Amino acid sequence: MIMQKFVVNGSWLEIGQSLGKKQKSEARKIILGRVMPHELLKLADREMGLIKRADWRAFEFIQGLSQGTGIDLKKLVVFHAWQDWLMKIEHCSTFLGQESGRWFMVHNEDYDQSCRRALLLVEVHPKNGLGFSVLQYAGLLPGDTIGVNQAGFGICMNNIWRKHMPVTTGLTMAVVGFQLLQCRNWSEVLKTYAAAKVNTGMHFLVVEKNNKALSMESFPDAKARAWVSPGFVHTNHALLPKTRLGSSASDSSKMRLQALAGLSSSARLLDALRILQTSIIDGGAKVRPTAKSQDATLATVIIKPAARRMIVKQ
Repeated sequence: MIMQKFVVNGSWLEIGQSLGKKQKSEARKIILGRVMPHELLKLADREMGLIKRADWRAFEFIQGLSQGTGIDLKKLVVFHAWQDWLMKIEHCSTFLGQESGRWFMVHNEDYDQSCRRALLLVEVHPKNGLGFSVLQYAGLLPGDTIGVNQAGFGICMNNIWRKHMPVTTGLTMAVVGFQLLQCRNWSEVLKTYAAAKVNTGMHFLVVEKNNKALSMESFPDAKARAWVSPGFVHTNHALLPKTRLGSSASDSSKMRLQALAGLSSSARLLDALRILQTSIIDGGAKVRPTAKSQDATLATVIIKPAARRMIVKQ
């Protein structure tokens, strides 16, 4: 199956409207086809206030998506947060490598296999902001997957999990990822990371065109960051001492981490792709549906920050 691609431009509101209209059918299937607990809808006003204060661009984008898809704005805002709360373990694997003197990252995008057709490639050219290419789930703010911006920053996201993590209001992974895609330099990246009060566990790997990379882990009550180099691997449990306390690791997360950690810092892109596209039961990192879970690897994505290039393999 060939992934659909959309190229959009205009104000943030206009971009959201355009994407919403183009993606209306798939977006409504994903969002309206799932019943959210009624009590969570009561958090809509608070979540909207948090997004408005954190980033007016993200809020206008979501407003446009609401208008384009015909999905109520409050329900769309809460759906972003609800998705974060639902995420547990089986989502995404990432490897940082180098080839021909340039750093790259390669990532498995894992999610419910029923959303395969809703995973889209989007190229955004805003009037007021930084252009970027990104994977996007239909109807949702792009920022909770993987992308690269025109300044040469590649951004990749993984959820991280721990037992008894409270459900709380805060910025969603999509909003923080969107903010990172608007960063032009490391000062802006660090400022975004420091300011983000998140609603659940999340990890961001940011790789810059000049061969520099930062791993950032955040929970609602703790965060930590570290500069990393080729050979770095992340799946779905915290790795840094400050955030690792109490963090939980599923067998899948540990197995995927171990498979990718077997690659050397000088591993070629083809070596990393081989591991990411080999199933877990065969010693790789690819997720396949089981009787207990419909999670699956929907796409493998390569980011080359120096070239501002994103390559999607399905």
